[in-house]
Amino acid sequence: MKTTYLVFDKETGNLRVAGRSEWNRIMEENRRLPRDKRRFFIEDRIDAGKELDCMYIETTREDYDLWHAENQRNYRRRQAEKDVKFVSLEYDAQGDEQGSLSGKLSDGIDWEMVAIEKMDMEALIRALKEWRSWGVDILNYYLAGQKRSCTRQISQRYGVSEQTVRTWKREFETFVVGCLHVQ
Repeated sequence: MKTTYLVFDKETGNLRVAGRSEWNRIMEENRRLPRDKRRFFIEDRIDAGKELDCMYIETTREDYDLWHAENQRNYRRRQAEKDVKFVSLEYDAQGDEQGSLSGKLSDGIDWEMVAIEKMDMEALIRALKEWRSWGVDILNYYLAGQKRSCTRQISQRYGVSEQTVRTWKREFETFVVGCLHVQ
């Protein structure tokens, strides 16, 4: 593996190749300096045909912080992936007449539909919030099985007549039917 050190030239401010001794001197100085006075380097590996080129490139502190955060994120992701194993549900279960894991894991619940229904409900709630301030309240009463008994409670809560609430409920039902047909 080849190692290349690119440092800022003090005179021009451009990057230039530094030798091993200069690199060691810079690293020694960096160890003694506080963080705000240090020089910052990012590491990059480039496949240069037959061998790998490991490059240390001097950069600004801001660029280093961004690079370091991304590097740490990738490291944590790789560590977490070590604990996870992905297996297809179509994988043949050995010694089993059912054949695939999907047959073994089936519990009679269509989890895909459960997830879709949950997403549809979340979308409906968002639409109701944008439509009317009382829309989500009426939905909650309907879901709790209180379609008929909620009129007085909503009337008191919003300071309107029960007749107004009945009109709201009809508007609500029309709106929900329209939302469900769009989805």
